[in-house]
Amino acid sequence: MLKAQYERRGPVPQDVIAPVEFDAPKLETGQVLIEVLAAPINPSDVLTLTGEYGMLPPLPAVGGNEGVGRIAAKGSDGGPLPVGQTVLLPIGIGTWASHVVAAGKQLVPLPNEADPLRGSAADVVLVDGDDLARRVTEATGRARIRLAIDAVGGDATGRLSDCLAEGGIVVNYGALSEADAPALPAQRSRRASPLPRRCVRSRARVHRRRCGRTDRADASGPRASAGETRPCGRGSR
Repeated sequence: MLKAQYERRGPVPQDVIAPVEFDAPKLETGQVLIEVLAAPINPSDVLTLTGEYGMLPPLPAVGGNEGVGRIAAKGSDGGPLPVGQTVLLPIGIGTWASHVVAAGKQLVPLPNEADPLRGSAADVVLVDGDDLARRVTEATGRARIRLAIDAVGGDATGRLSDCLAEGGIVVNYGALSEADAPALPAQRSRRASPLPRRCVRSRARVHRRRCGRTDRADASGPRASAGETRPCGRGSR
């Protein structure tokens, strides 16, 4: 078995990480052994290696935070999913490895016939830009999109909010652009309806789009008045 492990962090990611062989671990009660089928390389993974991400695991650590795998073996009381079941890998488990150990009862199953390379991928991939909302509308057949997840911050957060149906939510958990989320005007929507936003100061920032009012609040202060905005920090940075 192999894992991509790093014992230090540095400005050049490939200089600090290397393949390391390891033996099959002994499973404890409730654990399962998962064969990793696919694991992406995300910007957050790279920033974890350089030490620039907001949440850093203790060293030594294994790279990778997401992926798809297949249950290869189970310990006693290893949960309801059978050996051979395709599953989503738990976030932050260190997925750049041939095998990982996880709590069986917390796993999310995926269709076994699904392509693992698409298991954590999107059906539609678009590049950000000023006309993002129009292109999303065309690509999805005017689907009512209720949730967007953003790790970029800055104007990108506002453009994502324009893609949502009324009542949709943008969750921002990072600021890779190194820019604060913009103060959106009340009439930003393409349909000229008010664009309400609600910001929760925690490990993630949540922006909610509602009809009829614009407000922004955080967990440490009172609700802002209509149209008012308050700074809410820099996400996880």
